[in-house]
Amino acid sequence: MLTFADCEPQDFLRLALVDGTEILGSHIVQAGMHFLHVRDGSVYGTIAGPFAPQQAVERTATRSEILQDRKARLRGTPFPGRAPETREDFSYRLELLARAIASETDDARRQELRYQFDDVADTICLATAKRTWLLAAGRFALTSNMPPTLRDLWFDDVASPSLIRRPRPRDFDPNRSERAKRDRVPAEILAEPRSIPNMLSALRSRGLKAVIALAGDPAYERARIQVDLAPGRLTRFDLDASRAGGVTSWRCRWAGNDSAAARRRHRAAVRSDAYALMIETVGGRTR
Repeated sequence: MLTFADCEPQDFLRLALVDGTEILGSHIVQAGMHFLHVRDGSVYGTIAGPFAPQQAVERTATRSEILQDRKARLRGTPFPGRAPETREDFSYRLELLARAIASETDDARRQELRYQFDDVADTICLATAKRTWLLAAGRFALTSNMPPTLRDLWFDDVASPSLIRRPRPRDFDPNRSERAKRDRVPAEILAEPRSIPNMLSALRSRGLKAVIALAGDPAYERARIQVDLAPGRLTRFDLDASRAGGVTSWRCRWAGNDSAAARRRHRAAVRSDAYALMIETVGGRTR
């Protein structure tokens, strides 16, 4: 016969008292003492105990069994199809689930499918922003047969890469080392001095604090680089870049608002050496 000392927290146990009554509950250990959390119909239930560590009990379900049962109930009926094995399998399975989620009208079933979608995505450690793309693409597929662009899935042609981003084919590879490989920037982009990657490197090499705040699809053809000329966000400019016909064009814009204080900061910023250095690097004018 098992005792409390032999059981793990959250195991579901049955305890027989000396008067013949039984207590069913989830095992709790606090400060070395053993209790049972009993569901009695109230909102929070009741706590019975403490009990001696050597008190005889019967285990009706282990913690892992309870968690597995809970996981299965949350996911409902498995979506038809075999378990994915290759990168093509994972891509196809996630696209199918995304479309099923988008077309499902029952809220409860939609949540079950979302759990199944995340289970598959967790297997290949797919980033949240790329899951967002797949789910948005699933909704888009209900009304169009065309491959979606970023503007189709978002309200602009640029977005924060941490919010939404197109998955690469290797992102679906079950091999972690394959997923970790970086995509090569095309040679024509590297050969253009004013391309987005080269301009970002040039700004940073001159000591300016520059980061890609918003990126297009792909990021080397459309992006907005954020430049702070001083610590904080009060002297911020946006460098808006787009590539067409093999040439990248740039626009430099003040990122502050139109308040009196912001206008004063703007006038001071454009007289600074850092601003002159930024404009010299970009070769454009503010607007």
